[in-house]
Amino acid sequence: MRSSSYRDDWIELLADPVQAGLYLADCFNESDKAFLLGLRDVVAACGGVTKLAKATGLSREALHRTLSTRGNPRLSSLSVILRALGLRLSFAPAQP
Repeated sequence: MRSSSYRDDWIELLADPVQAGLYLADCFNESDKAFLLGLRDVVAACGGVTKLAKATGLSREALHRTLSTRGNPRLSSLSVILRALGLRLSFAPAQP
């Protein structure tokens, strides 16, 4: 019996929208780059870029650019991507 890798277990965990939301919130609080890397993990967990492209109407190329570490996604793009992943943006007061 082959054991699963850490990466496989992590991706399986991120397929759960609750876990994905918590993970992305932590990534967002870390840095822009961490958020984009985290979002790529969640996209992989939810079926990959091709599936996301079909769900959002955005091209695979546009998604790859948006999700790259050099990406500078528009809020409208992030909103569409997050909705397709079953997530949404949320705001709370900053901690002092």
